[in-house]
Amino acid sequence: MRTCGDCTLCCRGPLTVQINEHEVYPNHPCPHVECNGCSIFNEPSRPSVCHDYKCEWLKDSSIPEWMKPNKSNCILTRHRDRIVMSGSIDNYVGASAFSFAVNYCALYGIRLDYTIRSEYAKDHFDRGSIVCSGAQVSSGTMTQIFYPIELFYHHE
Repeated sequence: MRTCGDCTLCCRGPLTVQINEHEVYPNHPCPHVECNGCSIFNEPSRPSVCHDYKCEWLKDSSIPEWMKPNKSNCILTRHRDRIVMSGSIDNYVGASAFSFAVNYCALYGIRLDYTIRSEYAKDHFDRGSIVCSGAQVSSGTMTQIFYPIELFYHHE
């Protein structure tokens, strides 16, 4: 079974949550987070919202190690009929992590809602939804998935 270990991304603000008397939201991390984890992780004062929360990486062992939130800069959370991707406030979500999330949602035929840091402006974020289905995503070698499309038409 996976554990959070050194990952504290959910405590650092991409998720909005009330922790005891503290509100956690972008640029307002949980006051209990430290460099090596939660200072109240094993304490009775740890709120149930923290104890009960499990990101998709913790729940699904088929998700690769490199998608651990502190490595991919994003948290995937299953919420009803969708996956919510919450990106790090301080770091960009790479194309590999974004592509993985799209393919993961396509595998289950569910929607991806995302909020990630924009690459175009320092304090801007991109938010959107992608309706994913297995029919939209192909996987395999280039020979298996390539469909030639004629790009140049000669008009006579």
